[in-house]
Amino acid sequence: MHVVAADAKENGTPVTLLAGRRGAATCFVATVGLRLGHAACDPTAPLTVFHVADGPFVDVVGVARTDVASIAETVQLEGKPSTSGVALVPAGRYFTFGWSARGGAATLTARDARNRILVRVHLRR
Repeated sequence: MHVVAADAKENGTPVTLLAGRRGAATCFVATVGLRLGHAACDPTAPLTVFHVADGPFVDVVGVARTDVASIAETVQLEGKPSTSGVALVPAGRYFTFGWSARGGAATLTARDARNRILVRVHLRR
């Protein structure tokens, strides 16, 4: 197992995404501090997202298939939508990502290389 994406809660507690092999499968596990979450092995959805409520923030780590060319996150700031890109980091046959957003809700939009929407994921604190 090794860390492939990370973020931190407002109090400094790490939020990480670990990756490892289980036989021929690649498995991902999200952690908060030393607490392990559920494993996702060989995810097939465009995005596999793990999120943690963190006071006024939402902390997110996740996995994207290789046909995902971009991810945009939209949050409400001062009553207005604010959209920015999320960095995709290569991790074997997948991409990984991690970020924090202020606000009560966030929407992730994954697009392919032709700018087609593959999936929208709505997150709440």
